[in-house]
Amino acid sequence: MTSIGILGGVGAIASARFHLALVEAWAIRHKAEDDADFPIIRHASRPLGLDASGLVDPETTRLFVKWELDEMESCDRIAVICNSIAPVLPHDPRLLTPMDACRPALTGVKSAWLLASDTTIRDRIYQRAYPDIEWKTPPLSMTSWITALIGDAFTYRRIEELHLPAGELVVLGCTELSTRKLPFLCNPVLSPTDEMIKILCNTSP
Repeated sequence: MTSIGILGGVGAIASARFHLALVEAWAIRHKAEDDADFPIIRHASRPLGLDASGLVDPETTRLFVKWELDEMESCDRIAVICNSIAPVLPHDPRLLTPMDACRPALTGVKSAWLLASDTTIRDRIYQRAYPDIEWKTPPLSMTSWITALIGDAFTYRRIEELHLPAGELVVLGCTELSTRKLPFLCNPVLSPTDEMIKILCNTSP
């Protein structure tokens, strides 16, 4: 039986949304009806020492990540749903990150807008993973924007604040954004967590 780990908790509600979306997608992909038709899922949800801006204390986060991964030693695949912690992840072929999962969808893409935490942008996580893509970011700190999204009902007006040119691809490089259904009316949107779920659901049960 397939065993999947979810390294979650950043944030707690976003990782719960991911877990539910994974189970629902698995049910459709594998026509799963009985409990035994689903994979074993080990979901570790805990704070990792981040704040609204992203990765602020790498050594503390590295320690917390190690503890979570130790709990998932027996898992076949481990979904790391936070983008910002990429710089502190160990090398482990079982790990599936949002950046890795986007590769098929980003094939041939020349430019894209990245909506992500300030530290994901600062650490150039997507830029390093896809150096051939011209990455553009809004000219404002995303910390207050993402915080407002978490706390309030979201409207198209908030998206208008970003001044994104119509028709240009938007990559949701933050789990809080990627696990929400946001009203992007004029832009194609790539959700890395959706791409992760596609890959995980294609794993043979």
